[in-house]
Amino acid sequence: MDGSTDTKSEQFRDLFAERYGAIVRFCERRIADREVARDLADECFTIAWEKLGAGVSIDLPWLYTTAKFLIANQYRKRVRARAAESLATLGHAESNVEDRIDTGIDVREALRTLSHADRELLYLLYWDGLTTHQAASVMNVQESTLRVRAKRARDRLAGVLANRTSSLRAGDGVIRELG
Repeated sequence: MDGSTDTKSEQFRDLFAERYGAIVRFCERRIADREVARDLADECFTIAWEKLGAGVSIDLPWLYTTAKFLIANQYRKRVRARAAESLATLGHAESNVEDRIDTGIDVREALRTLSHADRELLYLLYWDGLTTHQAASVMNVQESTLRVRAKRARDRLAGVLANRTSSLRAGDGVIRELG
């Protein structure tokens, strides 16, 4: 091994040690299957190794962007599989009412009501702990644009949570009157 290969190996080991857990958590929040999430994180670091060898500078926003593309590919695979499954079982689906019962205020449920862009932005800032500069890089927008979008996304989330809270309170009153 020459000196540059040793240096790249050390860079990769350091990058992996520092960032692997963050990328796994990033994937796990977006993919329900933990094993698949870990596989995506592994694939992300495989790509990082290849790019590092080609001289590409790898940083946290680059890793999140790459993971985001891998997750999108995974979603496309799932959509195709579900479509094929749906065609095979067309007409045999039963709805499960219990699955649709609202069990209370849940931030994750509130987040699901937001647009994909709002959710992604809030995840990057608050779950993944990126700075506005890093999140702007991942989302490919100016930092000032990201700040405005973040404010609007937080306001929309607060509105959803406020509506759910008031609906629950109103529902409690009806239940008490009936009981």
